[in-house]
Amino acid sequence: MERSLRLAHELIRRQSADVDPDRPEADDLEDLIIRLQESYPGLQLSAYEASHKIELSKIEVENRGQGVGTRVIKEIQEYARRVGKPIVLRPEPEPRKKQALLKFYKSLGFVVNKGRQQDYTLSSPFALTMYWKP
Repeated sequence: MERSLRLAHELIRRQSADVDPDRPEADDLEDLIIRLQESYPGLQLSAYEASHKIELSKIEVENRGQGVGTRVIKEIQEYARRVGKPIVLRPEPEPRKKQALLKFYKSLGFVVNKGRQQDYTLSSPFALTMYWKP
């Protein structure tokens, strides 16, 4: 009984995170990046994992508007939740796309790292940063 409850809870958690429940969990960030790039042709993704954070340095999706970027970010968030580390990124939009990019990341739970929400352990002195904490 306890096992079936645990499995049901896991299934609900993954569905709410919009993560494919049949897909195996990645052992580390590098495995996750490889799997995501294989799953989504045209995806350019680079990130690294430090002792206290995951830094997403590049994400480019070839065919926008199909939910690929959202699914990729949610899978990275699921991994970050599992390892207990925040995700940090520096949004670099195309010309005249800054507000749309900020809105996209905010819809996924990221916050701009400034003002009352500033976390100096995650900020960059060179560019605007956003973060998401599990």
